[in-house]
Amino acid sequence: MHQIARTCLLLALTGCATTGTPRSGSPVTLEYALSELPGPGLCRVAGGPDRSCRGIAYTAPRGSRVLYRVRGESNLLAVCYMHRVHRGTVYGVDVFDVYKRWLVEALLTARDEPVAGDCDEVVRARRSPTRTPADTAGRS
Repeated sequence: MHQIARTCLLLALTGCATTGTPRSGSPVTLEYALSELPGPGLCRVAGGPDRSCRGIAYTAPRGSRVLYRVRGESNLLAVCYMHRVHRGTVYGVDVFDVYKRWLVEALLTARDEPVAGDCDEVVRARRSPTRTPADTAGRS
């Protein structure tokens, strides 16, 4: 419960999500429009153009958000929060369902050690190996 409250506060402060309670029971919802999201398998610094994820952590401004449309699961968007001091370091990752607009899982939180690397690498390393696209597609 504390993790959800902390995630809500972090997302509200960074401006990418609002609190509320959608039908899923998740207290956090996505505020980016579909037109603001990168294409499947691509990344973008919030507000910027689509690009490859390779090297984006090192070119993204400190404290920015990198959006990553999860490869092979285009209904999912990972929002990676870049560290405010250490370039190339991710200190938080939240995964949202882009169509239903709610938080699916928090992959990296304030309790975890920040991770150096690009958003797509961090997401692949943190996602459960038993999770499949069907696990999120069937939610209602």
